[in-house]
Amino acid sequence: MRPSLLALASLIITKTLARPMQDNQTQSLPQPSEPCPESWNCTGCTSGHSHSFNKLRRRWRDMVLGVDLPVGSEPFKSRLISLGRRAARFRNGFAPANGRLWPDLVYADDEQAESSAVTHSFRRLLVMALAWAQPGTGLTRDADLLSVILRGVDQLQQDVYHAEGEPYGNWWNWKVGIPEVLMDLCAVLHDQLGPRRIADLVAANDHFVPDSAIASYRSSSTGANRISQCRSVVFSGVFGKSVARLFRAREGLTPVFSLVTSGDGFYADGSFIQHRSIPYTGTYGAVLIDGFARLSALLAGSKWAIQDDEFQRFLANVDRSFAPWIFHGLVMDGVSGRAVSRASDDHRRGHTIMDSILLLADSAPAAERARWMAMVKGWIERDEYSPVWSDPTLSMAGLARFKSLADDQTITAAPEPETDHRLFAAMDRVVHRRPTWAASVSMSSIRTSFYETGNGENLRGWHANSGMLYWWAASALNGSVHPGLGQYSDGFWPTVDPYRLPGTTVSRKPLADGAGGKWGAAMPDDAEWVGGATDGEFGAGGQDVRGLESTLRGRKSWFFLGPAIVCLGTSLTSFDGELVETTYDNRNLGAASDSPFPLLVVDGVPQPSMINTSMEILNASWAHLAGSGGYLFLDPRAVVAVREVRTGRWSDIDNSGSSKPIARRYFTLYRTHGRDPFQSAYAYAVLPGASEDETRAAVGSVRIIQNEPLMHAAAGGNVFAANFFAPGRFGPLRVSEPCSVLIRGSTVYVADPIQAADVIEVVWRYEKRTATVRDKAGASVSVEFSASLLDSLLRPENQKFVPIETYAPHLYLWTFLRPKLSRLPVVPRYELLIDVLPSLIGPNET
Repeated sequence: MRPSLLALASLIITKTLARPMQDNQTQSLPQPSEPCPESWNCTGCTSGHSHSFNKLRRRWRDMVLGVDLPVGSEPFKSRLISLGRRAARFRNGFAPANGRLWPDLVYADDEQAESSAVTHSFRRLLVMALAWAQPGTGLTRDADLLSVILRGVDQLQQDVYHAEGEPYGNWWNWKVGIPEVLMDLCAVLHDQLGPRRIADLVAANDHFVPDSAIASYRSSSTGANRISQCRSVVFSGVFGKSVARLFRAREGLTPVFSLVTSGDGFYADGSFIQHRSIPYTGTYGAVLIDGFARLSALLAGSKWAIQDDEFQRFLANVDRSFAPWIFHGLVMDGVSGRAVSRASDDHRRGHTIMDSILLLADSAPAAERARWMAMVKGWIERDEYSPVWSDPTLSMAGLARFKSLADDQTITAAPEPETDHRLFAAMDRVVHRRPTWAASVSMSSIRTSFYETGNGENLRGWHANSGMLYWWAASALNGSVHPGLGQYSDGFWPTVDPYRLPGTTVSRKPLADGAGGKWGAAMPDDAEWVGGATDGEFGAGGQDVRGLESTLRGRKSWFFLGPAIVCLGTSLTSFDGELVETTYDNRNLGAASDSPFPLLVVDGVPQPSMINTSMEILNASWAHLAGSGGYLFLDPRAVVAVREVRTGRWSDIDNSGSSKPIARRYFTLYRTHGRDPFQSAYAYAVLPGASEDETRAAVGSVRIIQNEPLMHAAAGGNVFAANFFAPGRFGPLRVSEPCSVLIRGSTVYVADPIQAADVIEVVWRYEKRTATVRDKAGASVSVEFSASLLDSLLRPENQKFVPIETYAPHLYLWTFLRPKLSRLPVVPRYELLIDVLPSLIGPNET
């Protein structure tokens, strides 16, 4: 969440910040200088002393296989049987020939060779190894299976994976993918592989992942990729019994613990970026927390253990960066980048993060451990759409952690946060929670890309960051309709109309697969106003709209006001010769069937529910879709409601995906702005999970205060929110710079979405001479509003109060400054509480 600048009288904010590591900074790695203690007393240590590498190897094996699993009971029994069947399929399909072990994985043919085929071949060998090592698979200690595994390893070593081999294709396979699999394989089959094979595998890994891979924190060795490559070096350290390699791996982790202000890594507001401009908490972030949790558990108690201060710094990311994005066990797609095009869905990605949190909790302080265990248990219990017990991506050890937690009667499951609003300004994301629903918004700017494609993935994700509004409603989880936790999980991405993603305003200009370039190359270069303000419960957000390979421009806002998300847009202009549409919503209603569509009611009148039909809604106030939620139409413009069955294939959006057709039903609400619109606008509100009666009652509960080119504003209850896209005045409120303002009761919150202003002046009129200055630590004092009293409350170096005597008796100027340490605003320590709301929205509208 980018910290909001809170309205604070006469305060120059100064704050000492820890210096984050820049993305081009080089981290030198010291040589291990201390000998291993004599007391370690084991063999093979390259430093001239001994250490129990066997202990580390056995610990890793236990992390892969689990320990003392109740294999005769569920869910382990079924999982082991399934593992055995999968291994049997791989064994039966094993057909080694020149350049391949399986016909569909050619790795050494000039025309077809893919480096990923090497990784996938080793993965299949690992699956068979797990089935051989685990009890209850039907293949436990099967001699023929072991023979196939060893033959496969030998051929891969001979053909491509050896110390003189030349890497080809994607670098990731050689530095990350293959070593990760081999570390598990060598742990499971250590004795069966024997010293020669393991030595050869380690030598190959040393060749493909030399020390130089983690010598500098830049390029492809940052964030999650740095953790993964350190893990590859640990493989050599443990199985090659190399103290030097373990030291280098441990020191190579250090840059990951530092916050950054640009490039890859964790930011102070909880954002996580990978590939320079892609919000990636749910995918690369999941890889990072998984790798860190495993390495910290492996090295705990050894000479290479992660230091306590670094461990504690990393633990802060659980609550700051990961937990806000998990809802009922899923991790929201808005932070999963190109991974949304993979058939492995948001729930499985969420389960991976949950498992990592449990692994970290084992070594966390008592308070964090208790909180995280309760949090994860709640997610386990509420994920009825995709229970962890049936997740094939979880290891047996991970499954055991979940089972132990679920059976622990001393731990009470924690509910989802009832209210929460997080603004992740460094990655242009918003998460909002209410008691029965959650939502998120994905935006793009000069900081973040339109989308990411690469490796043939996410070929049609063009508009996913053009203001896509995701929402999940708890009231829809267990009904006969399917829009709940499976909304974006159940075949959504290959079947949804990619030009009608919910919340977006886009041109219908046809785009080629992968349009804009790979790896986030396409960015809205001049979209500066992206962000918002929040008090932690309510929020304002907005975005400069730019079209991908389009002339489309405009402005969008979202105001999170109680039960409603108010959505405004203006200045929508395009000269492409194409239609421009704003999609109010696009609900995935599940697999096609003969049953009727959920009932749509418009202004109390039920509408026909035939499949593959559309209707125009004119002059309506509200609509409700059974099992989903409600919509308020806040301007007189016509909208279109579409009911359709859409068919697609995973291979349409991911070259490696299945080509099997799948069909899903959709209900879409959209407004067309026409062809080549000029200064078009829209205004509506979404009521996630609302019933028909609740939707009807909500009419008039939110008010559009302003929906003009330079300002969007709305109010609901005692909350007023405005986005100023230029300096200006509104009633008694005046701002000197573009900004976002949220006023709740008598508290004013101001933020700089452009993240560039040195000074924001906010001027307003109010009738009272008193104000309350509340310390963020919790202390509250009622004071007479005067500069002399502020002297006693605030540090002198932070104070700058400037009354403007030329205006009126009760008109004041407050100046907000921040140090030029980064492009992110800092968090001020105080809030000014002023009774200003009535003067903004009228005396009878509080």
